[in-house]
Amino acid sequence: MLEICPICSTGFPAELIENHVNDCLNKMEMGETIPSPNIHTPNDDHMVVDNKPEDEQEKRMIQLSKEQKEKEEEEEREFQLALKLSEESQKEEEMKERRMNMEFMLKEEREMQKKKEDEERIRLQLLLDMELEERQRREEEERRNAQFAMEIEREQREQRERVQKMEEEERKSLEYAMELAKREEEEVLNAKKRQEEEHERLFRKMIEEEEQKRAVEMTSGVHSCPNCRVELPLDGMFYLEKCTHMFCKSCLRDEILSKIDELKCSEIRCLNGKCCVSIDLRDIKELLSQEEREAFEAASTDEMIESNPHMFVRCPNPDCVYVMEKLRNTDMSPQPMEKVTFFLFIFLIQDEI
Repeated sequence: MLEICPICSTGFPAELIENHVNDCLNKMEMGETIPSPNIHTPNDDHMVVDNKPEDEQEKRMIQLSKEQKEKEEEEEREFQLALKLSEESQKEEEMKERRMNMEFMLKEEREMQKKKEDEERIRLQLLLDMELEERQRREEEERRNAQFAMEIEREQREQRERVQKMEEEERKSLEYAMELAKREEEEVLNAKKRQEEEHERLFRKMIEEEEQKRAVEMTSGVHSCPNCRVELPLDGMFYLEKCTHMFCKSCLRDEILSKIDELKCSEIRCLNGKCCVSIDLRDIKELLSQEEREAFEAASTDEMIESNPHMFVRCPNPDCVYVMEKLRNTDMSPQPMEKVTFFLFIFLIQDEI
């Protein structure tokens, strides 16, 4: 039995019409040309022309088109239903998975909360144990510190007692030493006093003997110089004022002039080897002439300047006999060149002589 294709109006056997309709639909979707209506037989490819009236064919095509449309609508409803069922199933799966995830998260949260509580409880217990140990340690340390402080206080008290005892012994020793020193000092003072008295007695005795000898010499007409052993009359001898020794004027003048030549005016002393008394300036003035006095004055000035070059200098005026003293700056700050301030040194040998 032949059936007409609703798309291309071609007749096909009933067992082939469904495949042909699908092919026509695919061609229409792909934009291909649909062949003209033909009737195919299952045995050969010869075309058989249907000579039925056109209205019947059109009705049949409309009928087929409706049936195809209803079939497509049914398939579409089935597809939408299947899609809806699939979506609902997927939603249920998602809801189930979400619920499982929520349950798993809640379980994990409960486990974490329980773990935190356990850890907090353990931490609090550890803190309590540590606090208890720290309290016990502090109490033990305070007890040891108190015991140590008591021992230190006892040692300090014993140390103070020992120091007081040593201070007392030292004070007694010091008093005894001071008493001994005082006694020794008194004995030394007494011995020194006795020695001075003895020296004074011997000196007076020597002075008296010297005066007696000098008186004898003065009364005699001829005197012997202890230095040159020459016997001279009294007017040829000179009596030194400070040490009371007497020498001839020639020996004294020679000694003074030699010291002037050597610029050692400060070393002019008595010719007696056992006497170290310097000759008085008045005696030097009396022994020297006016020219020799000026030479003595100049030599004394030169000696003073040469002995103290950092302190004294001659006045730049050649007609001036004064000596100037150098003074450095009071701030003692280093200078590129030495700054020297001069002032008039109140020293005039001529006035002293």
